[in-house]
Amino acid sequence: MISESSIRQYIGQLRWAEYSNPFIDADTELIASGYRFDTELRGFLMSAISVIEIALVTQINLAGDKTTFNSFGQARRRLETLPAKDRQLIAINLGSTNYKQLRGALQNLNYLRNRIAHHERVWNHRNRFAFPGIANQTVLSALGSVNNRHVLAFSLIGIAIILSKCPTLIDFERRLLDLTSGRMLSQAFLLESMGFEER
Repeated sequence: MISESSIRQYIGQLRWAEYSNPFIDADTELIASGYRFDTELRGFLMSAISVIEIALVTQINLAGDKTTFNSFGQARRRLETLPAKDRQLIAINLGSTNYKQLRGALQNLNYLRNRIAHHERVWNHRNRFAFPGIANQTVLSALGSVNNRHVLAFSLIGIAIILSKCPTLIDFERRLLDLTSGRMLSQAFLLESMGFEER
C-alpha cells in the first residue's frame, strides 16, 4: 500500500495540483484523502455504469439489433440508428420519459465513464454535457437538492433512476452513503463538492 507521503510523487505534480485545488492551505494527508476518495468513487461509478451499459446493449439486442459492442459510446451511437418506436420503448425501459432525454443522459454518462476510465478527477468536476432535467428528483433526495445539471450529483441521480429499472445488482444509494462517510473529509464536504446542496 502506498503511503500518504508517497501519493504526491506517485500521481505526479499536475494531478496532485488538481486534488489540491478544493483545499486552501491543506496538508498532504487531507489532499491524499481526497485522492483516495476519488479513486474509490471512480471504481464504484464504473461498476454502476457497466450495469447501465449492459442494460442498454440488452435493450438494443431485444429491438432486433444483434451487434456486439466494444464500447459504451458505440452502443449509444447504435441506439440512434434504431427506428423511433424502438428508441422510445428503450428510453421508457431505462427510466426516461422519451428518447431525447435518454440520449442526453447517455451522452452525460459516456463523458463521465471516459473520465473514470482515464483516471481523471470525478468527485468535484463539472460535466461538459448537462444531464437532462428529471421531473422527479426524489431519488437520493436524502443527500440534498441538486439544481445544476452539469455537476456529478445530477449524474448520480440519473444513474440511480436508470439502475432502478435494472435487476438489483448494486445497492447504489447505500454504497454511495458508505463511500462518503467515515473519512478524514466530512460527508457534508464531499456531498457539497459533488453538487448536492442543503439537506
